[in-house]
Amino acid sequence: METKPFLNGLGLMDEMKSSHYGDDFIGFSIRMINPKTNIWTIYWADTSSPENYLKEQVTGEFKNGIGEFYGKELYLGKEYQLRFTWKKESLNTAQWEQAYFDESKNEWETNWIMEFTKDD
Repeated sequence: METKPFLNGLGLMDEMKSSHYGDDFIGFSIRMINPKTNIWTIYWADTSSPENYLKEQVTGEFKNGIGEFYGKELYLGKEYQLRFTWKKESLNTAQWEQAYFDESKNEWETNWIMEFTKDD
């Protein structure tokens, strides 16, 4: 994955490539900040659902070094509450988590974690 800033840092974009599910998968995100409110909006598109070109996925903000972003995701005809969490682990590393809200357990269930390392 490679991340690139744009608009003088008002946004970041990245492209992720994977063959995790046996097929080539490409995901693309754009993260934009509103400098007046410090609220970020994350947009997403991927090759598994090309009919959903660049949809708004989650919005949120960073507080005390942790970013929490909330939205909704449509999966197999059902809508789920979605949460992304970003944590800076060190100067050169960060962690991202995706979780869905399990209504039957009344709790967030993390289903995807990615670790990021900055290349020099």
